[in-house]
This record gives sequence, C-alpha cells and structure tokens, in this order.
Amino acid sequence: TDVKPIIGQRTGKNDKTHWIIFVKD
Repeated sequence: TDVKPIIGQRTGKNDKTHWIIFVKD
C-alpha cells in the first residue's frame, strides 16, 4: 500500500507506466 501514496504524488505519464509495472510484478 506504500506504492499508492508514492504514485499519487508522482503525477505524470511515467506514473501510469510505473503502476502497470508494479502491478505486473
């Protein structure tokens, strides 16, 4: 759940890609 806040603060195109990679892992 620590990834949710981190991504929320990082608003951008990389944010979507980061989320997909994290979920896939």
